[in-house]
Amino acid sequence: MKTIILGCGYLGYHFGKALIDKGESVQVIGLPSFYSEKIKDRFLALDLFGEENLSKIDFGHSVIIDCLNLFAPNIKETDEVHLELELTQKYELLFEYLLYQNIHQYIYLSSGGTVYGECEFPAKESDTPKPTTFYGHMKYVLEEQLIASGLPYTILRLANPYGGESEPGRTQGLIGVIKAKLQSNSPLELYGDPASTRDYIYIDDVSEIITRVAGNHKTLSQIINIATGTSTSLEKIIAISEKIAGKKLTVHNPGYVIEEVLHNQLNNTKLKELLDFHQFIPVEEGIKTLYNRQGENTL
Repeated sequence: MKTIILGCGYLGYHFGKALIDKGESVQVIGLPSFYSEKIKDRFLALDLFGEENLSKIDFGHSVIIDCLNLFAPNIKETDEVHLELELTQKYELLFEYLLYQNIHQYIYLSSGGTVYGECEFPAKESDTPKPTTFYGHMKYVLEEQLIASGLPYTILRLANPYGGESEPGRTQGLIGVIKAKLQSNSPLELYGDPASTRDYIYIDDVSEIITRVAGNHKTLSQIINIATGTSTSLEKIIAISEKIAGKKLTVHNPGYVIEEVLHNQLNNTKLKELLDFHQFIPVEEGIKTLYNRQGENTL
């Protein structure tokens, strides 16, 4: 069975590398990037959304992992209606095409950090999503569109990944930003609430979970939270990073707080039961790994 990964950004690259390391047949399709150069023997440069381009790919009997990043979390409100229509039309074309390709599984990377909205208690997959941002709304819309398509699907609601390899000059998420600021002795502009909490999951854990989901019949027609089950506050992340780096981070408050979900917690019981995955890299250990890999581009 072959695996086709759509998108060669941060997630697509790390998932592809994990599957390749396990000896799987993998093809990564997307636009050229920093990451695509690292797996160029498995990479196909192609804009997927177009019937002519889709016909160039043999999707038959494959596992498809959708890691496409088609819109930014901070999109302007004035663009939302247009973008939602554009994206749903693109995915309608893709899903209709794949219905005739006899694929084994379509894995969609959704966002556990945004689709549930505010989570006073750990959110279960059976809870009704209440996204408060357009990014979360669109992830949920595309989940529903996939379920309605008739394709054999698995939806993964991913927490906040960090770690791994990074494109020089860019960072992945809050932990990567803090690391970069500490190393360059630059101030961090803090727009969020220091008490806000998120579930941070190391990319190696996510990649291992992906290898267990791909081709696994037990995960078909399932929505699964991919999370450690433990939330950590922003202020604790800063404190851990400062301790490991051996220096204090200068924090600037620009005078206002962006609207955000204050607390996001995900229940991972289903993940543990379906995939027998129980050992997660603690956030302190994960952050320490980043700082110990000084000679590499890390996130």
